[in-house]
Amino acid sequence: MRVTIYRNTDLVAETIEKNNGEGTKRVTVNDEEVTKKIVEGVTVNGEGVTVNQKAILDEIEKNARITAQQLAEILHISLRKTKKNIAKLKLKGLIQRIGPDKSGHWKIIKQNNNY
Repeated sequence: MRVTIYRNTDLVAETIEKNNGEGTKRVTVNDEEVTKKIVEGVTVNGEGVTVNQKAILDEIEKNARITAQQLAEILHISLRKTKKNIAKLKLKGLIQRIGPDKSGHWKIIKQNNNY
């Protein structure tokens, strides 16, 4: 996936190009808040942790028994994306699931405010 963001200072419009293999789709967004969320979703900071992944870590820190469904609702992203982000955090060695899915809890392995 490729995301290219162009800023038109007169209209504060963003054009996003997403190449999905079948061609390029263009979407124009005139809302700065939506644009901010789109940019945050692809922004990577620190040790390669995205904004959504950092938010997941923050929520797990608040509630170790939080479910993927609850995380998806809090972050306003799909359950599928939430599960993918959790899997990436596990691969990076930042979190671990202790116990079974229903009665287990999360453990943050690397406690680093910068993630």
